[in-house]
Amino acid sequence: MSSDVKKEFLPFYYSDLDAVARHLELMAANGWMLKSFGNTCEYEPCEPLIARFNVVLCPAKDADSPQIKPEAREFIELCEDSGWQFIDHRGPAYAFFTADETIPSIITDEAERIEAVRRAGGRSRLLSIANIGINALQFLLRLTDALTEKDPVSRGLSIALAAFFGIAVILLAVGLITSLMSEKRWVDAANAAISAGKPIPRSDDGVLRRRKAYSVTFIIAIAAATALLIAYAMRTMSPEGRSFLAAMLTAALPLAFIPRLFKKKRSPAAKTFIIIGLVLGYLLLTFILVLIFGAAFGAFQ
Repeated sequence: MSSDVKKEFLPFYYSDLDAVARHLELMAANGWMLKSFGNTCEYEPCEPLIARFNVVLCPAKDADSPQIKPEAREFIELCEDSGWQFIDHRGPAYAFFTADETIPSIITDEAERIEAVRRAGGRSRLLSIANIGINALQFLLRLTDALTEKDPVSRGLSIALAAFFGIAVILLAVGLITSLMSEKRWVDAANAAISAGKPIPRSDDGVLRRRKAYSVTFIIAIAAATALLIAYAMRTMSPEGRSFLAAMLTAALPLAFIPRLFKKKRSPAAKTFIIIGLVLGYLLLTFILVLIFGAAFGAFQ
């Protein structure tokens, strides 16, 4: 990838879309045009320009699919016919821009905008609740193991795992509650503005910095807990166990590039072959690394 491309970690809630649009306008004014709107925003250099951005929630079914579905494509074409140029999307949030200051915004019905935020937020919270439930179940299972395990090493590992999943549950719950409260404040303010015959108040300029601060804190906490857990496991496990754990973790590193494999449009058959190849490649690489780490840790003596 060209070194001229700038990447930015830009987390946001669906009630922050006007703040996201203003941020993208500021980037364009500073000579960086949005190129990709995935989990990490990518910008390419451009002449500084005054551009208008609209980041809106696509009303089409399955709008959050990585591959744009026909209904979402119709929405994009409708927006482009009215003068907005589509760039990319992140989930149901679709980013458009135009240099024409006279073109109306994509969603001008304020009540429709509120309902779109509610729908998208509800779907997002369902996923968050499911994630919390899975981690809470793991926490209870590991805690049960810690209370019943007789071997001190195994008990210590179970306690470490329980602590890891407990931290994940707390952080995910804080994020869920923060998202819910933020959306409620925004919806209440938006409804009050509509009742008073005024436009919906725009998000404050510092909201994206707060979202980023929370997300970075979450990532650091999970990474630190994971590192401590791995260090404890490597210290207490047998040579065979250390070899297997080190091999699995090392073999998983190339999986970080998986999103790039699916960034381009591919047929279902091609995706299936890619997934099969990834699984077989991971297993083969793990087997080879087990032999290498086993020899290094003295597991085969």
